[in-house]
Amino acid sequence: MRIEFKCYPQLEAILPKPVPAKRMTPEWLKSMPMVADDRDLGEEMPTVKQCPPFIDAVTAGFMLLLPCDLRFSAGRFEWDWPEFPVDDYAVRTMPGSSPIAHHHPTQVVSSPLFTEDRLLIKFVNFWTIKMPPGYSLLFTHPFNRVELPFLTLTGIVDCDTYSDHFVHFPAAWTDDDFDGVLPKGTPVAQAIPIQRESLDMDLAFDVMTGDEQQRANDVFRASRELPHHYRNVFRSKK
Repeated sequence: MRIEFKCYPQLEAILPKPVPAKRMTPEWLKSMPMVADDRDLGEEMPTVKQCPPFIDAVTAGFMLLLPCDLRFSAGRFEWDWPEFPVDDYAVRTMPGSSPIAHHHPTQVVSSPLFTEDRLLIKFVNFWTIKMPPGYSLLFTHPFNRVELPFLTLTGIVDCDTYSDHFVHFPAAWTDDDFDGVLPKGTPVAQAIPIQRESLDMDLAFDVMTGDEQQRANDVFRASRELPHHYRNVFRSKK
């Protein structure tokens, strides 16, 4: 699948490029042991590093990255960002020629994100993204990255047709105690290509037959007794 990214010429030398998510595995996951002692059970238990669904989520799609260092302290954001010529209308009229913008809190009124005196931030994206016909992108918070001091909101954009402008990423800053620098290159959104198609979903419900219960028991037993059973039997090759 060919995905095309383009930016203004003035930014080409300084913008970090989007990267496949599998190249952005967090350091805490890389250093995590494969097994850990469970004091209650008195035995070793596999960690999420051995969980294919967890790993497949972390490494799916591609990441959009913070374009510069972002400093946060005592409720204030600061950053260093180049000044562009005032006659460069296209760059100047983006949502602030800066790496973050904001949303007014009333835009999320009556939602769990609403706090009357708190703005939502918006990570400004300086890349246009063109998908093949029939494909959209699901943008969301980087999967399983709960250590990040923000929560990126989730949305789906038809980037096969909406490809001449920029998709930005609203987010709630969640860690008021954070005091330091969010470095350039931090993933701020994970993008998953999805193929658009009309699904006439028929949700069917029933009880399990005796054979189905036996198969469920067999899978459960094998998953407990055979290492990597899901990975070896059910997981599709990526």
